[in-house]
Amino acid sequence: MRIGILTDIHSDWDPFCRVVDHLERQGVDRLICLGDLVVHGHAHNSVVDFFRARPDIPVIKGNHDIGVTIPEHQLEQLHFFSEQSRRHTELARTDLSDENKHYLATLPLQLTEHDVLYTHATIGNPFALLRLPETIRDTFARLTQSVMFAGHTHRTRLHHWPANKAHWCTDHPLETGHHTVELNPADRYIINVGCTAQLKYDPHPPACAVFQPHERLVHFHELRDYRRIYQLGF
Repeated sequence: MRIGILTDIHSDWDPFCRVVDHLERQGVDRLICLGDLVVHGHAHNSVVDFFRARPDIPVIKGNHDIGVTIPEHQLEQLHFFSEQSRRHTELARTDLSDENKHYLATLPLQLTEHDVLYTHATIGNPFALLRLPETIRDTFARLTQSVMFAGHTHRTRLHHWPANKAHWCTDHPLETGHHTVELNPADRYIINVGCTAQLKYDPHPPACAVFQPHERLVHFHELRDYRRIYQLGF
């Protein structure tokens, strides 16, 4: 079994199509998307239409997917990283069809398969940033599976808690090219596969991963031949 994992599309159609094509050329048996289908780009409906037409692809709800579907008065309760982020959310809310808003609203916050948890950011919280040590420690403490895949921070990253250690240590897979990690069955991992979209603050090409759960192999991929000169604003 080979699972293609992608995340954080942000309505950026061209790199999204390239990542999907790349994963399919890797011979994956299925795809899993970890959320943030919309906001920041311009292809809101096209991206959601793609997944609505592909019910075979599990999709996790991201923080921006929540932002475009909750009632207007609840927007004040959300945390926006910038005024531009809020403005892009409001534009997406206006642009999205009712059918696509309903699809996003009904997405699950997580998926569990093969002793693996798939989520957008952290367990039960699609807004938290897995950067601070205390957040990572808390996630490991709550994680009952041996592996968790996430997105949200737009950075390819691997947090590793060896079975014989009292604390976790962090490894950073290569940020360019391809890199394979073999997961020790006795250890636990929190893995971020990177970002599909090309936003101004993202210094790297589109990223994704191929996961072989039975062999416990994660192949990180960056599309080094694709890097837009003018990225989407954020």
